Amino acid sequence: MIKPRILIVDDEPAFIRLLSLVLERTGRYSVRQESEATRAVAVAEDFHPDLIVLDFIMPRTDGLSIAQQLRSDPQFSEVPIIFLSATVLNTTAGNPTIGGFPAYTKPIGVADLLKAIDRHLAAAQCN
Repeated sequence: MIKPRILIVDDEPAFIRLLSLVLERTGRYSVRQESEATRAVAVAEDFHPDLIVLDFIMPRTDGLSIAQQLRSDPQFSEVPIIFLSATVLNTTAGNPTIGGFPAYTKPIGVADLLKAIDRHLAAAQCN
């Protein structure tokens, strides 16, 4: 069975190491991490992720800019992108989003994160 590939882009190396470890220990995903936001698109081109997890606030560029760059590339136009952000997200209007992309607030429980990842991967397979 081919495992879905997940790219994690976040400027906090300790966080992405922990998140990678959690995801890899499930045995369900292949994970690649990148802590330099400006390299995210190049890493995605090399890794061909099935889902991308982005931090919103990072040095030199923000996650929304990266998401928009990825969306403008035909090879990533259908790849699910979700945000994990320490920024407080407005949930009064239903499911929070950043620039139209689903967003989840850090810290997020492992079970909730796995549900979100699986839901977005399944939705992408239906398209």
